[in-house]
Amino acid sequence: MMNMRNTTSAVLAGGKSSRFGSPKINARIGEHTLLEKMLHIARHISPNAMLILGRNNLAVSQETPVYPDLIPDCGPLGGIYTALYYSSLPYVCILPCDMPLLKPAIYRLLCHFLSDHAPVVAVSGKGIEPLVSVWPKKLLPIIHDEILGGNFRIKHTLQKLQAVQVDIKSHLTEYSQDIFRNINFQSDLQHIQNTGELYGS
Repeated sequence: MMNMRNTTSAVLAGGKSSRFGSPKINARIGEHTLLEKMLHIARHISPNAMLILGRNNLAVSQETPVYPDLIPDCGPLGGIYTALYYSSLPYVCILPCDMPLLKPAIYRLLCHFLSDHAPVVAVSGKGIEPLVSVWPKKLLPIIHDEILGGNFRIKHTLQKLQAVQVDIKSHLTEYSQDIFRNINFQSDLQHIQNTGELYGS
């Protein structure tokens, strides 16, 4: 198994939260904000965590390093590019900003399949989960070229790079589709608030 200390974990929080109605990273679940919960998960994946904020000018009071997108308005692929650029380590675990039931064990599983030549991405009961993935820093020039070419779709990039797809349900004993439930609407937040355990191992 790969040493997780060779990885950086990066939470991507560059979305506009238009469907949620307000910046979702500030939404509260219990005593913590959604962002605080995602950074909690990120730090359990790797002691080297960062936050990618896109164009958001939100006040973030965290010890975690915060970086704006190097190439703005490219969607999540721009966030991945920024995370890879700033990482001093060879691999980056990517987390969305809105899946507070994610388990660090998923990323340890993904790293079992990691190489220097392709990203590794989780597959849930709904299909591929592009923002639950691990990327080698060596792919930085390729992703840069994709962005400059106007190719911002993560699924297209994953296919081009022949990403390894890992069926989480087949490997994780305590699997639930709620692990991958993201918060797009207020109703999603309410569902997660009613779903017991928020931190996995």
